[in-house]
Amino acid sequence: DVKDLVVKPLEWLTPAQEEIVARHTNAGTIDVLALIDPTRDAKSGTWTADFEGLHSPRDSVNAALRLPVAVPDEYSLTIVAERAKGWKGMAPILNVGHVGAGKQFNSAIDWDGTAGLERIDGRHAHENESTVHCGNLFEDGRTSVVTYIVRRAGVKILFDGREVLKWKGDYRRFSLQDGWRNPIGSPLRLFLGTHCDWHFKAIRLTPLTVADAGSPAAKEPATDLLKTIDLKKHARGGWAFDGPVLVSPPNASHAGVRFPGVVPDEYRLRIVAERPRGFQGPPQLHVGLVTRLSQATLVFDADHKSGLEAVDGKMYHENATTFQGDLFIDGVESTIDCTVGKEGIRVDFDDHTIIDWHGDLRQLTPTWTQFGAPKRTFWIGTHCNYRIKKMELVPLTKE
Repeated sequence: DVKDLVVKPLEWLTPAQEEIVARHTNAGTIDVLALIDPTRDAKSGTWTADFEGLHSPRDSVNAALRLPVAVPDEYSLTIVAERAKGWKGMAPILNVGHVGAGKQFNSAIDWDGTAGLERIDGRHAHENESTVHCGNLFEDGRTSVVTYIVRRAGVKILFDGREVLKWKGDYRRFSLQDGWRNPIGSPLRLFLGTHCDWHFKAIRLTPLTVADAGSPAAKEPATDLLKTIDLKKHARGGWAFDGPVLVSPPNASHAGVRFPGVVPDEYRLRIVAERPRGFQGPPQLHVGLVTRLSQATLVFDADHKSGLEAVDGKMYHENATTFQGDLFIDGVESTIDCTVGKEGIRVDFDDHTIIDWHGDLRQLTPTWTQFGAPKRTFWIGTHCNYRIKKMELVPLTKE
């Protein structure tokens, strides 16, 4: 579990900087730097990693690296970094991609002596309401600590412990400029963006407490659905168990497995899955859901889109639930939470809501009928090799 990683002391920091890092570290802190594989996570430019940390490329424009970690609803991200003395490149700006209230945006430090967030109403970080004219903060060749605190209500940035930016507002006003959106792809990931050579010595993500008031509560213990299946009876297309993990076959058209048992009217279905690096076959994952009055199919990562189908006869890529952008990162475990009620379906991917559909459940109709799963059963369908590590059903009731 990445949360069990040992967060090592940072010997190159001053005592004051060590105190700053400690202030934003707790038992749930994730050592993101330890998880980075530049060959997998770099989306533009040649990034490298060694014993001393992560290095961005010199003489680059919009060099981007995606951080391979799920983004909590609220979090603090602490980055210990140094801009090289005698750096080469287009600009000295440090860009960091964030997610707030399900919306992607980025921060920019040292853009012509400013710090800011972008884009707000289409305006860049150095020219909108978040812009702070603080002068360039980083000193070339000197290590500094930047802490980004993202809450539902707004964003705060601390530089070496001093607050330099505070913004509150509607995250829906944010958009990502093409220079970052094109290489990053998925709109739900943290990322680093540079135009010159930087040395990242530590990257730590700490989830912050979020109240979950008013959500449905479990009324019965969870059922481990993986333990309910007999592959000879319930699978089609070469599925197998690798220990406790259910593995789908590579290069298989409409390989499927169904899960026997009674489905409650309201429930939460949690799936923990990984699409391996070097997978073979089309990348999408299909999940068959059951509602009180109908059935529906969840589609993930088909032609860079995800969604629910069919809604009023329209498929995942053409209805109100369509989500743009890839969700799975190859080789990284992700968690899908499907909450099904009497009035709709909500889907959270790595703690971010990607679908929140409300309507008449009779608007939903099943797809993937060629699989032939019996009515009122859950099922999973694939065309490539996925690793299904958990499939857990929890009946719900409104308190």
